[in-house]
Amino acid sequence: MLLLALFSMLTFAAFTPIEKNPMSERIGEQFGVLVEAIKSLIAPIALGLFTFAGVVYAVSQALDNDTKKKGERWSMSIATGALIGLLIIFVAPVLVEILWGMGG
Repeated sequence: MLLLALFSMLTFAAFTPIEKNPMSERIGEQFGVLVEAIKSLIAPIALGLFTFAGVVYAVSQALDNDTKKKGERWSMSIATGALIGLLIIFVAPVLVEILWGMGG
């Protein structure tokens, strides 16, 4: 989750140059490489989180009622967090491009 927050902050900070100069263009290009690298890692991480949530849910079904309810809540939290993270990763660059285009 920390990685997603850091990525979101960097996305909004890196695509708002004050002036067009070669240094800001190179930083933008390098940041684009970083964005693509993170996007390539997100799918396996999300798959792992969804799988882990399923395992937690399945294991909690065999335990007593109190633990069963806690396991269900925990697995839903994991799956929801993974889904929100995926949405942030894929929607943030689009929003930044839209906002950057509006700035002139």
